Amino acid sequence: LRYLLLILGTTYLTLEHYKGILFFIIITTLVFSSNLKDYFKDENKNYIKIKYLKVITIILIISFFTIFMFKIKLETIDDYPLAKAVNYLKENASIDDKIYTNYNNGSYIEYFDYKVYLDPRAEVFLKKNNKKEDILKEYYNLQKGILNYKDFLKKYNFDYLVLDSNDLLYNYIKDANYKLVYEYKDKAISDRNSITIYQIYKRG
Repeated sequence: LRYLLLILGTTYLTLEHYKGILFFIIITTLVFSSNLKDYFKDENKNYIKIKYLKVITIILIISFFTIFMFKIKLETIDDYPLAKAVNYLKENASIDDKIYTNYNNGSYIEYFDYKVYLDPRAEVFLKKNNKKEDILKEYYNLQKGILNYKDFLKKYNFDYLVLDSNDLLYNYIKDANYKLVYEYKDKAISDRNSITIYQIYKRG
């Protein structure tokens, strides 16, 4: 039961966040190694265990198929607000361009091989882990107004800024050397008065 729950749990984790496939692989390796460790030593072969392994194998096959189908769907989805922004980047930006994204939006844009400032892997952006700079703290200071946004933009000299109306830069970007090239307004289904605005700015 614990193995079934681990597999189902890590499958759900992978469907929620594609990077979760690493945990899925680790757990499935553990499940198989644990169940097979004594199998070849048993001359009388436990048929209950054989049936159990068949069930596990079927679940794994279905899980892998579902995960990779989800990946394909993610690449083709059109009604996701950031998908529209990515379409603009595909048509106008280079893979080598430096792109500012906030904490929430970075992973989706990074998925398409663009170089982004930040993504939800918080631990990666701590100086203790990357041995270079505390990017997460810098981002926090930027969003709280502790770090001057002009100094921030001057430091990185981004080619594009992908903003939404929840980002502090959204309110100040008009004073910087960037021009608006894309905008999309997304209405929340649960709240007619809630509108998130997505924008892309180009340097120069």
